Amino acid sequence: MFCSKCGKEISDQAKFCGKCGAKSNIQPIASEGFGRSCNTVVSNESATSNPREKSKKSNKLVIAVIAIVVCVAVVAASLLYLITTSSNNQGTNQGASQQKVENNQSSKVLSTPVAAGSPLAGDDLNLAGLKINGNLEQANSGLGKCQSQKQTREGTVSTYGLTELTTVANGKIINITTEDPKCASARGVRVGDSLSTMTSAYGNSFTKMTAGDLDIYEYSLDYQGSKCVLRFAIKKSDNRISYIGLRNATATDAAYN
Repeated sequence: MFCSKCGKEISDQAKFCGKCGAKSNIQPIASEGFGRSCNTVVSNESATSNPREKSKKSNKLVIAVIAIVVCVAVVAASLLYLITTSSNNQGTNQGASQQKVENNQSSKVLSTPVAAGSPLAGDDLNLAGLKINGNLEQANSGLGKCQSQKQTREGTVSTYGLTELTTVANGKIINITTEDPKCASARGVRVGDSLSTMTSAYGNSFTKMTAGDLDIYEYSLDYQGSKCVLRFAIKKSDNRISYIGLRNATATDAAYN
């Protein structure tokens, strides 16, 4: 190295020029460099440590948000399931209750039925909860609203679903015919039951006729001065009841005389 004042070459380690005595411009390069290097390393470590901390905090926040969303979704799904289940159960219970009411109204059987297989008696003159020689008010309370009416030679025919009633001028019921499986006879026989079920309930003291694809079985009873007939129409194809009829034959036959 050279002296900055006189230009004489001096040692790189000399602090003063040996010729002019001027102070050399030696800088503690190594020391300063080392300091800068350390400062730089520390600074870099500090710089790199902050993003990591921020990243960790960010990840924790994301996880917390996801956990909250999952919990909310689970709670919402549980509530929806409970509401749906409750609604379905309520609908099922209402349907069962309604069906029970309908069956009670349209499938009435006498509380003290006649013994199975015994001859026809006065208590047998009951079909779909209605008594032959009863009145139309009884039909309206037992079968509900009348859908239609028409005039025939025998009287006024009123339709209640699958059940028809014939009444005369004074409102007396002289004929009941039903194709409704919910409607039962006094001994509990219904449309759809077998021929053997009929004979088990009413015995074999019947009159049999044939009408097309039906066999007609009739049980007769003289009651209060009128001949009453309980009729079962049996399909030949499967020996099951197609319809049940109950009529005051004296009143219906008189319409044609």
